[in-house]
Amino acid sequence: MLETWEGTLKRGVGTSAAHATLVDKLEAAFGGDPGASIFLQAALHSARRTTLPTDRPAILDFVRAHLIDALTDELGPRAVAKFLEEISDALWLPAESAEGNATEHTSAKLRPHLRVLLIHRDRFTRANLARQLVSGGCDVTVLESVAEVTFTELPSLAIVDLSASSVESLLEAVVLRVPDLPVLALVAKGVDANQLLERVGVRKYETALAGIQGTHLVERSRQLARRGDP
Repeated sequence: MLETWEGTLKRGVGTSAAHATLVDKLEAAFGGDPGASIFLQAALHSARRTTLPTDRPAILDFVRAHLIDALTDELGPRAVAKFLEEISDALWLPAESAEGNATEHTSAKLRPHLRVLLIHRDRFTRANLARQLVSGGCDVTVLESVAEVTFTELPSLAIVDLSASSVESLLEAVVLRVPDLPVLALVAKGVDANQLLERVGVRKYETALAGIQGTHLVERSRQLARRGDP
């Protein structure tokens, strides 16, 4: 049943090219393993659906709502962030020129709103935060070393656990690369983060309690990124 269903998607029989694109990108995230389609079937079951949504924005919403959690547990936040970026880009590009005037509207809905750098000392909490941010429509890049401070596209903001090891050197490298990057600093209750942030050259920042999660985290991130816009 799985092979027949997957093959139907890829042949485009009774479905759209967007569906086939989703299957291809999902398999690529798993290193070419066709068994990745099991996760797609599980997502359909979770959504109480027998078929994928038909339009591109709805497909991306389906991915964020029903695929991201399972994929993050299986692949980790970095691989999932890359997968979401690739599927967003692939679905944004029109499959047929007939879409015409709808392209601009579609791209606005499908493009990730925020590109977030995430620095956190605890890998389990980090994975959980990354999953929540991705589910909220963010593109997440996890930073663990200064060598990783290279960006093909500039981030919107950084979310930083100030108790992370080497956090000062990481922040210095980030600020050197993106001087005006807003930073949401996660701190324990009663901790004054101002001195550390100013010492490493962060110009725009806010603090939040280390336990912030879910919609509160996403909304604070959006607000800070908007205030950081020129």
